[in-house]
Amino acid sequence: MLEDCLALCKRTKRTAGIPLVMGSLGICYRWLGEWDKSLQCLMEALDIAKKVGEYQGSGNVHLWLGELFMEMEDYAEAEKYFNESNSIYGKAGDTEAQLTGTFPALSKLYLKKGEIEKARGLIEKIYEYAAKTKSKLYIADAETLKAMLFREEKNWDQSIQHFEKSLQRYKSLNAQKWYVPWFAEFLYEYGLMYLERNEEGDKEKAYSLLNQALEICQKTDAKKKIEQIIAKKKLLTA
Repeated sequence: MLEDCLALCKRTKRTAGIPLVMGSLGICYRWLGEWDKSLQCLMEALDIAKKVGEYQGSGNVHLWLGELFMEMEDYAEAEKYFNESNSIYGKAGDTEAQLTGTFPALSKLYLKKGEIEKARGLIEKIYEYAAKTKSKLYIADAETLKAMLFREEKNWDQSIQHFEKSLQRYKSLNAQKWYVPWFAEFLYEYGLMYLERNEEGDKEKAYSLLNQALEICQKTDAKKKIEQIIAKKKLLTA
């Protein structure tokens, strides 16, 4: 569908639409674990976005490049692109894009880097904004970030509480049918919490959550994610 959209944009000379379509192709290749193709699509999209000068295309593509580099564990490059995306949205006055796009991405990056206080500051803003919007999806995503923050602090009870809140909201939205890659990522992150806590009965809970995530990734042929989950599952039998 995206390839058809891209061909249509080119045929009708709708250049402004190309960055978002090319960027979306880049996201698909990232999900499939084809990082080289993803990077190629996103860099082409970024080049066109800069020429077009339309902030949403440029802001989104910078964000998606950051997500790709974060997945590749190149955290310096990821932060660079996240900050650029955030700056673009900020100059345009698009606070929603910041609070639902770049802030969550940056907070996850900071958690990976162990910069807990930086992550906490952003997550509090995201959580407050989500509550104001009353959007079930925004709230579910914010609850996940809270859960991940508490997991890093080894505050297991609070982490479980927020993961469970998020899970119930996702289920109420039937997210497993339309929010598929993100729901798989949520299950993976929740599974890691039990893997890291490692108390009585936690291995079984971790296995169940990781297995659910694995089934989704296998159906969507997300190669890198499959490898990642299998590696974590092996730790449960070590």
